[in-house]
Amino acid sequence: MKLIDFIHNRILRREFDRFVAKRRPTIMPRLDRPIALTFILEDISKQTISDIKSIARNVFGQVHCRFVILTDEMSDSILQSDSYCEITPKNFNFLHLIKAEAKDDLDKIATSHVLINMARKNPELSDYISIMVKAQFRCCFQSGSNDRLYDLFINTPQNSSPVTNTKILHDYLEAISGTKTPTEK
Repeated sequence: MKLIDFIHNRILRREFDRFVAKRRPTIMPRLDRPIALTFILEDISKQTISDIKSIARNVFGQVHCRFVILTDEMSDSILQSDSYCEITPKNFNFLHLIKAEAKDDLDKIATSHVLINMARKNPELSDYISIMVKAQFRCCFQSGSNDRLYDLFINTPQNSSPVTNTKILHDYLEAISGTKTPTEK
């Protein structure tokens, strides 16, 4: 193991421990009210994002979707905003910790009711990004070494789509919160 990797792992562990120590009690999302969801995803198409938004509206009702995309290169056609943020390897310093500019972009994302980590390729990175985003309830679709960061784990097959995972998440939240999504009459 390189010295840089050792230092990075120590700093990351310290960040995770600090996050867990100052974490407030979990607030279960109320599905009978408008809800804000933040998705952490990896390199996906605009069509997939559009599909996630539409399925979230269908199953959750009134919802505001935000996206943090972990990608290799910044997209030319997407603007960083309070609803959409792209994180690339250029957003990290030599210790593989997030730079101030990228942290500011993540801080622009308003507090969500539910943070959904669907990134699977690099769990350490997605877990690190998930502690940077403000959320009341945290969900992950892959159990790993940082289980204590999340309130809910849903183990789904590695190749399951984010759209399917969004439906599964809704069913789990509805079951554990005891609130149902309002239906139209």
